[in-house]
Amino acid sequence: MSQKRNHEFVDPPSDDEEENAKKSFPMHIRKQDKRLIIVLENANLETVKKGNSHDLLNSEDHMGILRKRKESGLCRPDITHQ
Repeated sequence: MSQKRNHEFVDPPSDDEEENAKKSFPMHIRKQDKRLIIVLENANLETVKKGNSHDLLNSEDHMGILRKRKESGLCRPDITHQ
């Protein structure tokens, strides 16, 4: 009769290996992990760059920009929730 082979234990992947696998992706793809993109057709919305983030232009938070460019009644991001 033949002999049994010794059982080899396989280690589960460690956290370091998972981090290295995630780091192997390019930076622009890693930053898109928690991103939501919504396409609204025929919507009169504008975005404003505020620091490092973008916000919807609204009449309450961006009065300085609105004084230069538009009427405050045209910038209503709350309409998108209807």
